[in-house]
Amino acid sequence: MPELPEVEVTRRRIGKLLVGRKIACVVTTKPSYFFLTSPKKLQQELAGRTIHKLDRHGKYLLARLDSGATLLLHLGMTGQLFGEGARSIRLLRAPDRRSKTTEKPRGFAPDEHTHLQLEFKDGGPRVFFRDVRKFGKVLLVAEGQSDARLEKLGIDALEADGSHLFEAARARKIPIKSLLLDQAVIAGIGNIYADEALFLAGVSPRRVARRVALAECVAIVAAAQKVMRRSIQTGGSSISDYVNPDGSDGGYQHERRVYGREDEPCPTCGTPIRRFVIAQRSSHYCPSCPNVARSSWGAATPQPQSQNLPCRLQAKPGQTPCLHGASGHALSGLSSRTLEISQEDGRTGGSARRAFWTNDCERRLRSLTKASYDSNKKKTRGHSCPPILPVNLEGPRPERSGR
Repeated sequence: MPELPEVEVTRRRIGKLLVGRKIACVVTTKPSYFFLTSPKKLQQELAGRTIHKLDRHGKYLLARLDSGATLLLHLGMTGQLFGEGARSIRLLRAPDRRSKTTEKPRGFAPDEHTHLQLEFKDGGPRVFFRDVRKFGKVLLVAEGQSDARLEKLGIDALEADGSHLFEAARARKIPIKSLLLDQAVIAGIGNIYADEALFLAGVSPRRVARRVALAECVAIVAAAQKVMRRSIQTGGSSISDYVNPDGSDGGYQHERRVYGREDEPCPTCGTPIRRFVIAQRSSHYCPSCPNVARSSWGAATPQPQSQNLPCRLQAKPGQTPCLHGASGHALSGLSSRTLEISQEDGRTGGSARRAFWTNDCERRLRSLTKASYDSNKKKTRGHSCPPILPVNLEGPRPERSGR
C-alpha cells in the first residue's frame, strides 16, 4: 500500500503534469465505490478548470482548482497515478506480468482498471489513475467545504514530533505498532515504515503504547521521519504495484532493514528477522538486538550499570552472574523491569516473585506475562506485597513477612 513517501514522490513528479494546465475533459469508468463523487459530476465540474497547486496530507493528494474546489485523490492499496508514456511491467495485469517479465515494457494503453483519465487543453500528455482493486478514492470537495476523511487525520508525519505520539499513547493499551498505524494520531505512517522506525528506535512493536517513554516516542518519530525522507530520496518502495509517475520503480525496497525480511539476517547482529501479526498486520523485528529484546509490555527504563545494580539472582558456581545492563544479556530489560515492579509498585503478586527463584531467564520470560501481571494486580490491589529478598540458590529460601 502506498504510504507517505510513495505519495510524496507521486506529488512531486505528477505535479509537473498537472499544475498550471487546464482540463479539457474527463474520461471515467462506470460508477463504483472508487468514485466518492459520481463520474458524471466529475466530468461536469472538472472540465475547463485549471489546477493551481498540488498538496499532500498523510496519504492523500489534494489538487487545488481555480474554482476554489479541491480534487481529493487517494491511492488506496494498488492505486497508480502516472502520465501518458510511462512504461512499466507493473502497469500490466498480474497474469501478463508473469508471462512478460523478460520483455521490454510497452507503452501503457488505458484498460478497464483505468478509472480516471484527465485530458488537457494544450494537447499534452494525459494523466491516468489506475487501480485494479478499486480501493483508491476520488472525491471533489466544493469550495469552503471539507470532508470527514481529512478532518479526522492527525498531524502529517513529516511535521510531527515525539510529543504528539506520547500524548496519544499515554492512556492507550494497544501495541505501539498499532498506534503508529492510526492515521488519526499521525498521518502517513504505514506498515513498512512503522516496522523500520521501531527497529531503528529500539522499541518492540508489541510494547503497550502507554508504557513507551517520552524519550522513546521522540526516537520513534525521528526514526520514522529519517526512513521516510530516505525513501522519498530513493523514489519510494516498489514491492508490488507501486510505480512512479514516469513508470520507474522506487529503490527503498532494497534498503529495508526488517520489513519483509523474515528469516533473513538482521543487519545489526545477524539474528534471523522474525515476523508476527499485530492487528492483522505483519510486523517484523529482530529478537536479539539489545534494545528490542525485552518484555513486550514492560516500560523501557534506563539500564543501570552492572557495578551499581547487580542482579538479585546469584549465579551458581561456574555460571556467569546475571547483571542488569550487561552486554549480550537479552532479558536484562525484563529483569530490570521485574525488579522495578517488585520493589516500587509492590503489587505484582506471586507470579513475579516466583520469577526470582530461578536463574533460568527463559523460564522467567514464559512465567512473567502481561496477563499474569494484570491478574495479580487486581488480586493485590489495596494490599502491600512484601519486597523480594535476595536469593541464595545454594540454600533454603529466606523468610518473608506476610501481608
